[in-house]
Amino acid sequence: MEKFWIIEDDASPAYSIQETLCENHFRDTVSRDIDGRYCVRLPLKCEELSKLGDNKQRAFHRFRLIERRLGRDARLASQYREFMEEYIRLGHMKRISPVQAETKPSFFLPHHPVIREASSTTKLRVVFDASCKSET
Repeated sequence: MEKFWIIEDDASPAYSIQETLCENHFRDTVSRDIDGRYCVRLPLKCEELSKLGDNKQRAFHRFRLIERRLGRDARLASQYREFMEEYIRLGHMKRISPVQAETKPSFFLPHHPVIREASSTTKLRVVFDASCKSET
């Protein structure tokens, strides 16, 4: 048993470069919110963003379809607007300028409302389509 503990004490973890980067990212971005929940920024490999391909036109096409639908239903439009404002308030999303959208690598996340009349808690929920096809 003594030999086991000697080996264990001497063994330092041999992290790969990726594991070290992940550990550093966690250490640098972990925090607790006012409710005590842990928050960690999503890891992002900037060099991988360019491989996503452009999906701006497809996302804007879907957005125009949503706007048309919201134009026909004022109650839905109000609920949807409230949801988006809450997302901004909570820091889940932020507005960017058109210049930022053109100069920084960007991938647009299409979304649409889903209404569940039978739900007693939340009648409207927003579904994000992270698997939306891009040009690549």
